[in-house]
Amino acid sequence: MVYNVNTFIKPPASGDKVIFIVNNNGIVTMSIDPYSSTFFHKSKYVYIMTDGRMNINNTLEFETSQYALDAVARLNDTKRLFMNNVLSECGLDPNYYTTGQSDARYVNIIGDTMTGDLTITPLSFLGGDTYERNTGVDSTGKLIIGNQFRIEKIDVNTSIFVDSFLKTESYSCVWFYSVKDGVNLRTGQVSAIWEDGGSEIVFSHTTTNSINNTDGVDFIVDSDGGNTYVRLFANITNGNWKVRILRIFI
Repeated sequence: MVYNVNTFIKPPASGDKVIFIVNNNGIVTMSIDPYSSTFFHKSKYVYIMTDGRMNINNTLEFETSQYALDAVARLNDTKRLFMNNVLSECGLDPNYYTTGQSDARYVNIIGDTMTGDLTITPLSFLGGDTYERNTGVDSTGKLIIGNQFRIEKIDVNTSIFVDSFLKTESYSCVWFYSVKDGVNLRTGQVSAIWEDGGSEIVFSHTTTNSINNTDGVDFIVDSDGGNTYVRLFANITNGNWKVRILRIFI
C-alpha cells in the first residue's frame, strides 16, 4: 500500500493516546505509541521502531524517497504534540526526542552502507612521541586489535630504547624504520626472532643507501636482564634524529 504523505496521519483528537495511521480512504491501518516510537526512512519506506524493536509490518511505503523523508518529519511533529505536555512537566526538552531522526542515524540490520569516518583515539606517549596500534575488522564485522604498531620519536640525540614489548606477544617481528636529521635520511628493516622462554634473540638489519650521512644512528635488538622483554635499541653517536617505526608481529 502506498500512503499519501499529506493524509496518512489522522489528526489527533482530544483523548487520543496513540497516533493513528490511515490509508487513502481514511481507514485506520495501524496505531503507534508516540512515547516509545522512533521513525526512520530508507529509500521510499518509513520504518517505525517501538521500544527499540522494529516490526516489519509497521512499514509505510510512499511514492518517493523525498515523500518518505517528509513523512518522518510529519510523524515527529505529531509525536511532539503528544509529548510536549508530558516532557515539559518533567523539565525535559521535547525537541531532543522528536527531531533529527533520519536515515543517517542508524544502520539497517539486514545490510547497509555507512559513510564517513569511524574514529578511534590512538594511544600516545607524552612529550611528542607517538605510539599507535592499528585496528582491523574480522570476518564477522567486529572491530579487533591489529598486529601493527606505529611509533615515532622526535629529537633523539642520545641512545635510547625506541620500542619494547613482552616476549610472549609473539616470537618474531619486523621493524620498518626511517631516520631523518635535516638532510640526512635513511630507511631500512630490522627483523628479529626469539625464544619464548630462553635468552637467545637473533636479528638482522638491512638498509637503503643513505642520503648524505646517517652514520650517527644504528639499531640493535636485545632482551632485558630478566628475559621478559624484546627491545629495539637506537644507538646514537651524533645528530638529532626523528625516528619513525612500523612494527609488525609475524
